[in-house]
Amino acid sequence: PSHSRHRVTAADLEASQRLPPALAGQLIVFETLSALAYAFVLRGHMPQAETLAGVSFTESSFFPIPPDVLLAPMTLARPERWWRLAALTTVTSVLGGLLGYLIGFVAIEAVTPMLRRVGYWGHFQTAHAWFERYGFWAIFAAGFTPIPYKVFTIAAGAAHMALLPFTLGSLVGRGARY
Repeated sequence: PSHSRHRVTAADLEASQRLPPALAGQLIVFETLSALAYAFVLRGHMPQAETLAGVSFTESSFFPIPPDVLLAPMTLARPERWWRLAALTTVTSVLGGLLGYLIGFVAIEAVTPMLRRVGYWGHFQTAHAWFERYGFWAIFAAGFTPIPYKVFTIAAGAAHMALLPFTLGSLVGRGARY
C-alpha cells in the first residue's frame, strides 16, 4: 500500500517563523521524527520498549525530543499494549523528572546559561512563578502546556518545591497525558 509522507512545505516554514525560534525548531524536529517513527512501524520495525523508556526518561530532564514520537506509532501498531506502554512512559518520565528536579535543586546556576541559549529562559521564569503560586497544580498542568516538561522539572527543583507533591503531581499529570 502507498502511504503519503508529509514533506515540510513553504507554508510550514512560514508558519514556523511566526513561532518563537525554540518552539519552531522543536515542531520541525518533532514532525520529522514522528514521520520517521511511523515509517519504521509501517515497515515492521518496531522500536523497543527500552528505547521508549530511555527517551521518556531523558526528555523529562534534558533531551529535546518527547516520547510521543515513539509512543504513538508503537500504540497504533500494538493497540492491546497501550496501557503497558503508557505506564512505562509515565513511570520513566517521572523518574527523569526527578533528575530534572535534582538539576534545578543543586545546579540551577550552572544550567541557567543553557536555558537562555536554547530559548527556555522565559518558560523557566513562568514555570518558577507558577510553582511559587500554585505548587502541586503547576506540575500537574505541566503535561498539558506548550512549555516543555523538562523546564517544569528544573524549575520545581530551583523553587525547592516539596518532593512528594512534585512526584504525585508528575505521576497524575504525566499519566493523564500518556
